[in-house]
Amino acid sequence: MTIYQEELKRRLREQGHGALYDEETGMLKIYQNGVFLCDQDKNGNLHFTRDAYALQNFYEISTPIAKEAVSVKDCVALYEKGEPMKVGAVSNYHKFLEFGETILAGAYDKEYGFKFATWNKNQDGTYLVYGHYMNSYEKAKENFAVRAGLINKNKVFTQEQAELIFKSVNYARDNCEHVIYDQDKEMDGIMENLIHGYPEKDFSVMSTHFEPSQDITPKQ
Repeated sequence: MTIYQEELKRRLREQGHGALYDEETGMLKIYQNGVFLCDQDKNGNLHFTRDAYALQNFYEISTPIAKEAVSVKDCVALYEKGEPMKVGAVSNYHKFLEFGETILAGAYDKEYGFKFATWNKNQDGTYLVYGHYMNSYEKAKENFAVRAGLINKNKVFTQEQAELIFKSVNYARDNCEHVIYDQDKEMDGIMENLIHGYPEKDFSVMSTHFEPSQDITPKQ
C-alpha cells in the first residue's frame, strides 16, 4: 500500500468511512454504510462505482472524499519531492515550501500519519526558531502563508471569529424584518463559505441564540 492510500485510509476512517486494501488489485476500496463507493489506485486517483453514482446524495458523499484525496495527493507529492531538513532535531521532516525566512515541512509516520510544522530560519537554513506544529495539512498551509506574508493575517478569521460571524449572520437572516431576498441569498453564501472554509467546525449544531444589539430589529 502506498503512502497515498495509507493516508487517505486514515483520514476517511476518521470521517466514518470504511476503507480496505485489496492486495490482488493494489486498490484501496472505500465504503459507507455497506455501499462500495470507490477505489483509489496507487497514484491517488479515485474511481467511483455505478452504485455510488446511483445514490441520491452522491454529491454530498463524494465531495468530501474527493477533497481529501486531492489534499492527500498534494501533501504526499510535496513530501516525496522534499529534501530532509538540515537541522538534526527535525531531520525527519521534509521541506515542502520556502518563502523568505519561512519554511513549511512535513513528517510521515506509518502508524500515525502526517504531522506538519512551520519555522523561521537563518540564511542557510541550519538554524530554526518559532516552530508551529500541527496535524492538519490545510491549517499548516494557511499558517505558512500568513507567516510568510503571502496572506494578510487580518484577512484570516480565527475559529472563534468564524463562529461569531456565522451566528450573527444566521440570526440576522432569520430575525431581521428588513432583510430582502438578495441580502438573504448573500447571507446564505457567507454561511456556506464559512462551512467550507472551516471544515473542522460543525456549524450545523451551533446555537445561534444570543442577546441582540439595539441595532437588530427582530421580526414580529
